[in-house]
Amino acid sequence: MAYQIGFFAYLRLKLFVALLRGFMALHGFLPTPAKSPSSSPTPAPILVNWHGSCWVFSLHGTDELYCRRIAAEASMYVLDADYRKGPETPYPGPLHDVEDALRWVASWSPTSPSRPSIPDVNIDTTRVALSGFSAGGQLALVASSACRKKTTLANLGLGIAAVVAVYPETDLSLAPEVKTARTARPIRPHPAWFLDLFHDSFVPDGALRETALVSPSKADVGDFPRVVAMMTAEGDIYSPEALELAGRLEDEDGEGKRKVVVVNSEGVYHGFDKGPEEGSKEWERREECYGAVVECLREALGTV
Repeated sequence: MAYQIGFFAYLRLKLFVALLRGFMALHGFLPTPAKSPSSSPTPAPILVNWHGSCWVFSLHGTDELYCRRIAAEASMYVLDADYRKGPETPYPGPLHDVEDALRWVASWSPTSPSRPSIPDVNIDTTRVALSGFSAGGQLALVASSACRKKTTLANLGLGIAAVVAVYPETDLSLAPEVKTARTARPIRPHPAWFLDLFHDSFVPDGALRETALVSPSKADVGDFPRVVAMMTAEGDIYSPEALELAGRLEDEDGEGKRKVVVVNSEGVYHGFDKGPEEGSKEWERREECYGAVVECLREALGTV
């Protein structure tokens, strides 16, 4: 059952988010869909990606460079999926949109009665990877773990082999002040009031932030796919919780069947890969990060 936010609380969130959206619009973030790779009729794997948004900003398309690189260098289709934002559509609305995107991918199964017909596209539903940036990383991690195991997605038969999370927030139950205090050298940290606004817009019910369908750090280790890539930024206040989750995935993998890839980019901050000047530290870290993702996905999905 969806949590019902109070009318005046909603108006407060709506006002602040609308003001912030106006500020972001001045920076000209324009959505441009990434193209799928050219392919033969042979089925090819697919990566489904969700952009960062702080759960409130319409920034679909800001991962275009990443999506194009994955499609070209890892030889797979890329679906850059959108999702609804808070406070207009709080949890579980965005997660339902994630599920819908994965149902569309599942419809490409040869046995599906509603299989799409798109020229030059043939998706292998047994080789699927998920990825996301920031809030999109949280959604990708949830989709690959608790959502995949405990919702209607469990019956789709999707072969989700890997998940890539780029500077995700993995534990929404932690107070912003705690996140900052746990970071050795915060760089451009989100202020506490900023993070409170985003959390309240996405998940107004604080109790839900303790659940695995909101905070992937709360998920059972066994629910994650066999390959997990955690790409963090040293100065990001969400880095410690993401690294802790990665460590738990390694330590509690009793059968040794999971591969955990961790790249903690030194000296950079949340969102460092968006629009850096060529040759800058941020540009170099982005190249390292994206290159590591390409190699991870090529190995996980068999496109080496």
